[in-house]
Amino acid sequence: MSGGLVALSGMQRGIETTSGTAVAATAIQPILGGWLHEIVERQFPEEQRYSLIAAYRNFAVKNFVELQGITIAPTFTDLAWWGSLFWKGLATGSPRKPAGSGPTNTSVYTYTHTPTIASDDLNTATLEVGDDVQNFQVPFVLGDNIALTWAPNAGLTCSMDLLGQRAIPQSKTAALSVVGDEDINGALATITVDTSTIGSTSLNTLIEANVRWANAWSHEFVLDGNLYPRGAHRSRVKQVMIDATFLFSSSTEYTSIYENSGIGTPRKIRISNAGTTIASSSPSTARNLQVDVYCVWQDAQFDTINGQRACKFSGMAQYDSSATHDQQVVIRNALATIS
Repeated sequence: MSGGLVALSGMQRGIETTSGTAVAATAIQPILGGWLHEIVERQFPEEQRYSLIAAYRNFAVKNFVELQGITIAPTFTDLAWWGSLFWKGLATGSPRKPAGSGPTNTSVYTYTHTPTIASDDLNTATLEVGDDVQNFQVPFVLGDNIALTWAPNAGLTCSMDLLGQRAIPQSKTAALSVVGDEDINGALATITVDTSTIGSTSLNTLIEANVRWANAWSHEFVLDGNLYPRGAHRSRVKQVMIDATFLFSSSTEYTSIYENSGIGTPRKIRISNAGTTIASSSPSTARNLQVDVYCVWQDAQFDTINGQRACKFSGMAQYDSSATHDQQVVIRNALATIS
């Protein structure tokens, strides 16, 4: 197997109407970094030719692409777009309806990424990636892994691993622009941790949190006259994991996990990240990112951070019968359609 790494210095994106059928990019996606890894597997027949040389010829049998460690400083629009690859396929946002009577607030759009349990409905994308030397079109891009990280004094960070069908050398779509929106300031996040009603008990001792989604995609290679994949499947069930670090200013959270460890009472965690008010919204409504995770703590580690006692918890999401899902991401912004 041979492969090459190409440093990325630019990316453009487009949602595919038909999975695997390439589309022209519709917007520029600013990135902080990442790698395009083109993988070519080859056969080297070891023939007996009165020689100690291992191989005299080779031929390719498999070709695909991995986009690894893609990192972005996400906006409320970016996450709605990428969420359609990782959490739930979406094309348009739902206009927000204010509580009680009143007209629909058409200035505010809500993208609710509730997982579909028994089938896959995720979008695929065509990405245009490259630098000043060469640009590539990568169709049939699947969202494999994504992680969101919150920390004090920092913006929200997002990292992703993607699978692509192949890298096709070609010029990028011209005259595109970045979809304007607002950065998500992770330093303004709030968190609630509950055992009954999610969103009830606010905590002010959380100092960092990381939520990771693993979709476990695997390419499908068939005998259709091509070396690249034309389909994909889940090699195992999806996993959602969370790590969080609490200042150990009281024993409340540790006592709760200790007392409930035997029966595995889930922790109902909600991380909210509000932005500025959306113009012309009535009633006045702010942009927002909300991540809900229903999880069971699996590990607790005591530590000292900046001279303060802290406890690091790790857990995995599980199905909640009341919520009818194991996790959910809701994004509120001002755009009716992701692009």
